[in-house]
Amino acid sequence: MVSLSSLPIAFRALFSSFLILIGVGYLMALSYMYLVVIEPHQQMGEGLVAGISDQYHGLPNGQTLIESALMGPMASHILVADRASILQWVHEGAKAGGYRQVAPIFAANCAICHMADAQSIPPLTSFEAVQRVSKTDTGTSISDLAKVSHILKSAEFSATFLRLVACARSRRATVR
Repeated sequence: MVSLSSLPIAFRALFSSFLILIGVGYLMALSYMYLVVIEPHQQMGEGLVAGISDQYHGLPNGQTLIESALMGPMASHILVADRASILQWVHEGAKAGGYRQVAPIFAANCAICHMADAQSIPPLTSFEAVQRVSKTDTGTSISDLAKVSHILKSAEFSATFLRLVACARSRRATVR
């Protein structure tokens, strides 16, 4: 059996850096999971498993994102009557005709933070934008998960390839 100490320094560095990269990637994944999935769901009073399940399988009972927000973390930012009007509009199918009645509520209560150029939160300044969060949440799509995994795999492949090239160069240098 080959031990790590019997390998050339370049291979030891390669294997060690690979393990460090995997460890850092794991810690980053845990950080992402906490900040994006777990913490927001804990603020809504859900547990760890429920938060992860909601993120990847969608909200329970066919809820929409806007329903979840209005009943959870955004409940204190809107009057009960206004929230009821928005929820009724959503339950009736979130049609363009009914948007005229709820548009002033969004403008007065939501558009302050959910403006058109908002980066990390959905904008709530137009019918089209509100309609996107008024659809039943089915969780993260397979295509989004595939995009993320392909990006991570290509980065891992590139880093491994560069390390192999560096090891091959250093091996040639020691042979000469």
